[in-house]
Amino acid sequence: MQRRAIRAGFPFPRFIGSCTRSLSGTGLRAVSADDIQHFYRILPRKGAVVTDRTALDFLCTDYTRRWHGRAPVALFPISTREVSRILRYCSKNNIPALPQGGNTSLVGGATPRGGEVIVCLGKMDRIRSLDELSGTVTVESGCVLQRLEDMVRRAQLEVPVDLGAKGTCQIGGILSTAAGGSRFMRFGPIRDHVVALEVVLADGTIVQTGAVPSHHTAGYPLSQLFVGSEGTLGVICCATLRVHRRPERESVIFLATESFPAAVRVVDEAKKFLQQSLRAAEFLDSSAMHASTTFLPDCTHPFPQLRTTAAQHDQNGLTFVLLEVGGSSAVHDAELCEVFLERLTDADIIVDGTMSYEASHLGKLWKLREGVPSALRRAFGGVYKYDLSFPVAEMYDIVQEMRGYCRHHASQFRADALQGKAPLEEPIPYVTGFGHVGDGNVHLNIALPTYSRDVGVMLDDIVYNAAIRRGGSISAEHGVGICKALRMDDIHSPEVLRSMHALKAALDPKGILNPGKVLC
Repeated sequence: MQRRAIRAGFPFPRFIGSCTRSLSGTGLRAVSADDIQHFYRILPRKGAVVTDRTALDFLCTDYTRRWHGRAPVALFPISTREVSRILRYCSKNNIPALPQGGNTSLVGGATPRGGEVIVCLGKMDRIRSLDELSGTVTVESGCVLQRLEDMVRRAQLEVPVDLGAKGTCQIGGILSTAAGGSRFMRFGPIRDHVVALEVVLADGTIVQTGAVPSHHTAGYPLSQLFVGSEGTLGVICCATLRVHRRPERESVIFLATESFPAAVRVVDEAKKFLQQSLRAAEFLDSSAMHASTTFLPDCTHPFPQLRTTAAQHDQNGLTFVLLEVGGSSAVHDAELCEVFLERLTDADIIVDGTMSYEASHLGKLWKLREGVPSALRRAFGGVYKYDLSFPVAEMYDIVQEMRGYCRHHASQFRADALQGKAPLEEPIPYVTGFGHVGDGNVHLNIALPTYSRDVGVMLDDIVYNAAIRRGGSISAEHGVGICKALRMDDIHSPEVLRSMHALKAALDPKGILNPGKVLC
């Protein structure tokens, strides 16, 4: 199928077509006034059925503000049984339904295409049980990650996933997108820590997958079907997850290096020397550091002598590395960190470095890395976000390629986005790279004064083609959503895609669950 063409007068290839389409020809129908009255009968509580346009507009726009949709109604169930009743009615009446958690998707995965019933799971937020002896917690999908982390912390435990959006993102969304985060290097993917799930299928059937205790190998591992499926196969309502013993003390080493290859060498040395004490390895380039320390309040550069001006930050190779360390002995970890920092200094691998054990200071150092998306969002009207993965040594090449490309075509970008929001002194486009240098996941962000549909589809094509050409993945941890659904045939073989479509047809034969996402 031909999907790309060149528009005369503009140097970028662009997509033809979109996953966004009307319900015509899908076998699904729009919600009627009678349907809404039925939802009121299913959910008779005040505020459980929302039709107010202002409230719906918020739910129909994803975190990036790039993806917008429309929906006639949003429902707020408080139990798995209520979700079951909603989906049973939707299936019987051919009404599309969209499960939504914290609405922090960056790829339009939780944004309606047009006409879906939004099933908001945020009211289903109970932490049902914590088994400290077995190391498991059972939690409903609407529970915010930060709340779960705070709860298990009191038992000296921790959740095996940590995200910058932890104050907003919910457990169901994390599982539905198989999100990674900064603890991926230490614990691996979140799907490895799923013991059991409570899922509602498209026809309203409630399914319990997995079992507690977790040593249960009879039959197919159905839990793994739903983790990463983005609500297209079933709605995750509750999960039992493994939790782990928290280290006695956490430390952060924050380093400045002269280049990304030097940063990679630092992380390699950290893996060898710190071994199991190394919990996270993050990086941010000079442009990302400039964004955090310029556009965020109370975000101070740890090395003032290395602070760059607007004209410098995208010209130098400075790369900053954050290492989190923690183990069973605070004294041993402190000595280990100090010796490691001395080794790096003596070997002339780093430009500068600092280390902290104080909780308040740890948060400030982490904010430099985790605050980059918020900083760009505050300063620019449109930020195009790309979640990619490559071999660690090659992960920054895509950022350099796109920075050179955008610099070469800067005048074209400026002509297409003159009316938005951007600091006047900053380069346009503003290109940054940051991410999880321990496992090869890079976040390429390209900031412009405003969003433009043409620029968006063109950038998508350029970035994804470059990533595929380099042998990388275009969906590391943010999911597929609307943004990448048309690229699935670039990622998977026809045989794999046929298998995926067969699963979708078996579990959701009418196609009511999150239509147009993952598979088109």
